[in-house]
Amino acid sequence: MKRCVILWAMSFLCMAMPVKAENEDPYIQLIDGFYYYLTSSSAVLTRAFNIQYNDMEVVRIPDTVYYKGKSYAVRGLDSNVFSECDRIKSVTLPRAIRKISDGAFEKCLRLTSINLENVQEIGDRAFFQCGLTEISLDGVSIGYQSFTACALKSIKIPGTWTSISDYLFAGCPFTDLVIPDNIKTIGEFAFSNVDLRILTIGRGVTRIDEGAFICHNLDTVKILAVTPPDGSEYMFGPNDYAYATLYVPNGSLQAYRNATGWSNFQNIREMPSTGMTGVNEDLVKVYASEGSIVVSGAESGRSVAVYNTAGIVVRETVVPTDGRVEIALPAGAMYIVNVGGTTRKVVL
Repeated sequence: MKRCVILWAMSFLCMAMPVKAENEDPYIQLIDGFYYYLTSSSAVLTRAFNIQYNDMEVVRIPDTVYYKGKSYAVRGLDSNVFSECDRIKSVTLPRAIRKISDGAFEKCLRLTSINLENVQEIGDRAFFQCGLTEISLDGVSIGYQSFTACALKSIKIPGTWTSISDYLFAGCPFTDLVIPDNIKTIGEFAFSNVDLRILTIGRGVTRIDEGAFICHNLDTVKILAVTPPDGSEYMFGPNDYAYATLYVPNGSLQAYRNATGWSNFQNIREMPSTGMTGVNEDLVKVYASEGSIVVSGAESGRSVAVYNTAGIVVRETVVPTDGRVEIALPAGAMYIVNVGGTTRKVVL
């Protein structure tokens, strides 16, 4: 009888003791160096195995992963999945990825290449302090601080956007920027501490929030809105107000001199009227130099547009006060440069 009681007690303890599974979460599996959360037919990459501690520079995430004979389409990235992986230089995403999650590539300082053709949404801080130098944003919605302190050398604001959020491009190193007519509002510090020299603001902008353009190297600000957009006293920085020239539409000079924030500019001029003066073709020079198109001798405030051979605008800017513009573009191509209505062809 005593032996039966002991056996019964041992069997009870065995049933009560937890059994450690091979994988604590049966839905998360390590497949080819990445952990995935598996659903019935798809997979979300949750993290990489020890990526911070190896020399992985190129990351290729497959379209499909296989586990126990079953295929799973890779459709998502978890938040912060590659955050602070500063060795990564290139990432290839699966074709089914539609969103870059919050912080996914935050502080990936060496990341310079990623395919975003099918991406429709970029989350908060997704590329914060990242090494990307160029990116296409057409058809993409953007989260908070998505590109703050990123290494972007140029950006083209999509025609589908109506606003630019707070801090979105703060701390980026690009030197010229065109805000298109479709943009209505520009958020706080959206372009603060950017290396801007030349800024063009479209006629559709109605409000610019505090600190949006606190830069240090601004030379030329061209605004196309006849009525001054609402702004604060500090939408530009002290150096910008002191040294940059603000060009406004003809007939709007007094309105800008009286408007909050705009009146702080020490030098405000009306843009040259196309009907009054033309471009002196003998003085204007357009040529290639060290991977850039150079325009010199043009009247300050004149518009400069660069087209590819398909007729698509690849860069727009205005001539600064010194009459010289340098526009860096990919080599091995021909471009058409329009300076105030006069066109020239240049091969880089």
